[in-house]
Amino acid sequence: MYGEYDRLIDRQPDIQDGIRDTGEERGIGALHNITPDHRRINLNGDLQFRNPLNWIRDVFKKEQLNGWIYEFRRDSIVHGDLHAGNILISKHGDGTLRAWIIDFPHTHVGPTIQDIARLEADIKFGLLPDATLTALGINEVYQLEIALLPNSEQSRPSLAELTPNPLLENQQANPYLRKAWQAVNLLRNEARNYMNGDDARPYYLALLHATMPALYYKDRSSWQKLYAFISAALLCERLGG
Repeated sequence: MYGEYDRLIDRQPDIQDGIRDTGEERGIGALHNITPDHRRINLNGDLQFRNPLNWIRDVFKKEQLNGWIYEFRRDSIVHGDLHAGNILISKHGDGTLRAWIIDFPHTHVGPTIQDIARLEADIKFGLLPDATLTALGINEVYQLEIALLPNSEQSRPSLAELTPNPLLENQQANPYLRKAWQAVNLLRNEARNYMNGDDARPYYLALLHATMPALYYKDRSSWQKLYAFISAALLCERLGG
């Protein structure tokens, strides 16, 4: 199972460079100088996060996630790169819409939820307009992701906790944020059908694996990368260790 998420280890230098570049562009020294050596980092005085680089090195790489990483998985043939650019929509004369999936070089047998998590990551860090994230600012981007990744009081978050919390009132008024929330909620509901037991952590791990590459993608803005970093940090907290 760890091997199926080895990109977290293999691409760690690229991930670190992406975080540092984002910190430089946004003027956040804690990110510009980030290393795996600190367990937590402070972004702006009020926001403290689990350091994803430290989590990957000290928890994931050392295989400290215990049995749940194997027990609650369900495998199938997965697309491997299921983002919006690989989904074509056609409208027919009777008004019906049909979806066509393309581009299959990464197809393999793996955790079914990988494809669902990849779509969620693309919605949040690829399709949300940069102007929307810029207008929110760092504190409201954090509040947005707190709504989408509710904090659990349990060491093992249940599948019910995959359901997002409501957005802040001012965020609900934004059509892009509202649509993103609705799409994430639908994807999470679908993900439940492909997980054994009642543990949300396998989906969180798949989502972390899908989130980290956004930090080194060349077509992502610094705000999209900052959002991805905040999400990755929260996911590491939800995963524990």
